[in-house]
Amino acid sequence: MTDYYGDFARGTLVDIKWNTYAQSGASITRQTNGTLRIYKNNSTVYRASAAGIVETEDFNGVTGVHHIRIDLNDNSDAGFWAPGNEYQLCMTGMVIDGINVNYDVAAFSIERIGGAIEIARGMAQNYTPELAAVLSAMGALMIRATIATVTAAGDFTLSPSVDLSTTDNAYKDSWFVFSSGPSGPAGKGIARKCSIYTGASLRCQFTNATPPADAPFPFTPVAGQQVMILGHG
Repeated sequence: MTDYYGDFARGTLVDIKWNTYAQSGASITRQTNGTLRIYKNNSTVYRASAAGIVETEDFNGVTGVHHIRIDLNDNSDAGFWAPGNEYQLCMTGMVIDGINVNYDVAAFSIERIGGAIEIARGMAQNYTPELAAVLSAMGALMIRATIATVTAAGDFTLSPSVDLSTTDNAYKDSWFVFSSGPSGPAGKGIARKCSIYTGASLRCQFTNATPPADAPFPFTPVAGQQVMILGHG
């Protein structure tokens, strides 16, 4: 199986190491180095130029460990390196321990379609002031917190955090969405509106005072349970 070395950004360097062995399994230097071919996708036409490619036999003096460095910024074979493509490296015509060997060394991609780099680049290209404002507003409307102590089902305190307000009723009428607890899924996805928030102690109370009804809770929260505070402020 060919080793996949990852997805690389355009214009960067790709470093690949590979090995040669004797029939006994011992590391060995090639008797004939052979020729490196780099194929693009499913094409039988390999890269015409070796410019920008450096091959090192017995890398760092280690027998049988070889290194290939590829400069994706080299455009000697115009357009060969391009985003959205897959590449395979093959060594052909080698002689190793007296045997003729062709070897599929490695594979990599350049900004693979649907990959993280391609998606991130697309987001960056579409990052407008309007989008920035929306993302900022979303961040301002959500706080993740952890329950510290529980007095009753609808009465608990939160663990101190720089994200939490110490102003009384800062989270009054805010929705609290509960995740699964440390010991199980109890309460996961349940949402309730906070009736009273005490800033000094980070205490959250849920009563019937704020419609829709905030109590009774259908479960009892536990210390360590995560909660998302939505629509505060």
